[in-house]
Amino acid sequence: MKFLLLVMYLIGTINCDGQTLHLITVGAFDDKKLSSAVFSDIEVMKENLNFICQNINYKLTTKIIGNADFNSNSILKSLDTIKVEPQDIIFFYYSGHGYNDSNANTRFPIFQLNDFKQHQLLVDDVSDLLKAKNARLSITMGDMCNNFLPNGEKGMGKIISIKGGYVSEDMNPVLRKLFLETQGYIKIASSEKSQFSNAYQDGSLYTKAFDKALTEAIDKNTEISWESLLEDAQQRLELLLPSKVQRSIYDINGKVFPGEVAPIVPDPHYTFDQINKYLNFIANENEEPTLRQKAIQEANKYFVENAHVKLFVNETETDGQSINKLLKRL
Repeated sequence: MKFLLLVMYLIGTINCDGQTLHLITVGAFDDKKLSSAVFSDIEVMKENLNFICQNINYKLTTKIIGNADFNSNSILKSLDTIKVEPQDIIFFYYSGHGYNDSNANTRFPIFQLNDFKQHQLLVDDVSDLLKAKNARLSITMGDMCNNFLPNGEKGMGKIISIKGGYVSEDMNPVLRKLFLETQGYIKIASSEKSQFSNAYQDGSLYTKAFDKALTEAIDKNTEISWESLLEDAQQRLELLLPSKVQRSIYDINGKVFPGEVAPIVPDPHYTFDQINKYLNFIANENEEPTLRQKAIQEANKYFVENAHVKLFVNETETDGQSINKLLKRL
């Protein structure tokens, strides 16, 4: 399960010379399924932030958290020790699994760290801690699932691209608007509560969509706003996922997009024992035939419509057939 959220605070006048952008990256480097994508995600974000710092005349410091330190305590300690000046920027980026709780009073995800069963660290928590640092701009960005446990794990996908453009003596107007002239806060999640986020081995898809939207804006869109940038990222995400539903959410100065959502009902979670009970009953020739037939109809609720199964004789695969036909054979 995985993820993207973004929170920004900009306070005070614009005076860039000598200021610092503090980049904190947290990645699930030791996760066998995600490690390749996590490495790609973080390299892309480091490249993005380096480019931005060169353009707005900020110096960049980086802190990487992962492996043995991939836990809430390490993150909280790192945030606590950051020393910032009033005009500094803090950028927190997370790449790894995430989830949500149907009872949680938030639409934004929870980090699935190594100690998540003992301590829940919410995106909202990190956002609040960054606000308390009183930097001019605070950003919390993560790419993570927002689904209810225990409904599976997230795959991963992002292509590392070389940032276009160049640094000139004149500051890029898009970066000035987004990182120096905006005031207030922004918080972004790569998927709505109850949804999965998606990725491939080379990076996370929402991060890819966000990166592409930012790159295109830098080159072409001098009338950019955070709302238009994030909606563009969503549209690019939909092109990458034509057969899946993943809707990002974002809060811009208290206005949440999308504003209205349908009531969230967790997907049912079935165990093998529950399914096996039906299969054994259906296959038992000593049971009443009409009851076995009824059990076939009830068992179908565990499978999607038109589900098919693979059949094997020893280790040799034979022709597949519909689950309904298989249940009747049993």
